[in-house]
Amino acid sequence: MRSKRGLCVFLLLVLCLLGGCASNSGNNAKSPTNETAISDALNYGKTCPQEEQAQLRDDLVKHRVQASFLGDQLFIIIPSHKIFLEHSSDLVSFSYPILDAVAGLLACYQKVSVKVIAYTNVLPGKKENMALSVLQAQEVMNYLWRKGVDSRLIYPSGKGAAKVPDGQGDMNRIEIVTRRLA
Repeated sequence: MRSKRGLCVFLLLVLCLLGGCASNSGNNAKSPTNETAISDALNYGKTCPQEEQAQLRDDLVKHRVQASFLGDQLFIIIPSHKIFLEHSSDLVSFSYPILDAVAGLLACYQKVSVKVIAYTNVLPGKKENMALSVLQAQEVMNYLWRKGVDSRLIYPSGKGAAKVPDGQGDMNRIEIVTRRLA
């Protein structure tokens, strides 16, 4: 009983000493302001000027691609017919400006992971749709990688057929979602 109490007192003293050292060590260093913390939370590694980001988003809108923020996540939704040949994972040449704008926008954010999700229901079977969606996600991922998006932080995901309520979007689409890294 005595040894347990002694051990607890010893651990408490060590924690108090360590806590005191940690609180005193910051006296010489300048602590970040609340304004800096808010700026970091909103920008999470942003490297592009706002004008450049606005131009890239305008380029996407011009191609009827949705790009929006929800919290600190960026969502980009591209209808499949804008970038792939029908029933295929082959990129069409007119998809390059769209994917270049996506790559440029993603390059503006350094501390994010990127998930490329493909949905398709153009083939007769579930397995075939799943396989095609995986290939489409990989093709977009490879293109973005070739354009400089960090391959360690980009992940493809094929979802196959997706049910979308009427008027709520395109079933055959690519979704690109960023997630802030801690």
